[in-house]
Amino acid sequence: MKRAAARRRHRPAPAPKAPREADPYWRLATLAVLHWGAIQKPEELSSLCRLVHRLQADTVLEVGTALGGTFYCWIQIASPDALLLSVDLPHGSYSARHGDPETTPERLRAAAKPGQRTHFIRCDSHDSNTLEQTKAELGGREVDFLFIDGDHTYEGVRSDFEMYAPLVRDGGVVAFHDVVMHLPSALCEVRQLWQELKPVYKEHWEFIDRSYEPDICGIGAIRIHR
Repeated sequence: MKRAAARRRHRPAPAPKAPREADPYWRLATLAVLHWGAIQKPEELSSLCRLVHRLQADTVLEVGTALGGTFYCWIQIASPDALLLSVDLPHGSYSARHGDPETTPERLRAAAKPGQRTHFIRCDSHDSNTLEQTKAELGGREVDFLFIDGDHTYEGVRSDFEMYAPLVRDGGVVAFHDVVMHLPSALCEVRQLWQELKPVYKEHWEFIDRSYEPDICGIGAIRIHR
């Protein structure tokens, strides 16, 4: 008994946790927010980046790019020869409040890896012609990861999901921004769709940081199984 007690007394203390600044996903998310205009919470975005990185995505589609902060993240964590597509209405009612997105494609093309291809479809995501143009750019490829962060009305986000989620491969991931309950004045209704999808897609994740401004943001993601 005395020997056992001595061993317990001399057991080394557990190693301290690494600071979050040492987490490459947190650093990437913070860079996206501070320097690329991502309208995100770093804790939430870093968790999504970690999930997407595990997909080893070759094909990424983003609906709603604005200044390009989240698209910059996908560039960094997608495969070196990935195809990355953006569908965005540059001066839609949401993006126009957060800066001028006219230079977004040029900036993101410059940030892409040498073997990556980036395409920017600057049209209304709800237009059937936009969907056909997206399919043409994909050239028969299935999407590994779809990020929806465009029209935040219930009808708008549902339309984006119904139009573009069928392009995602079996086992791929679809993620939505702004899934928490927002104040009515925010005119954000993504949560309504998110609450409908969760019971249908059993494999899903929520990344919600309520440490500040609890009534904004939140990311939800689902795994597509066909």
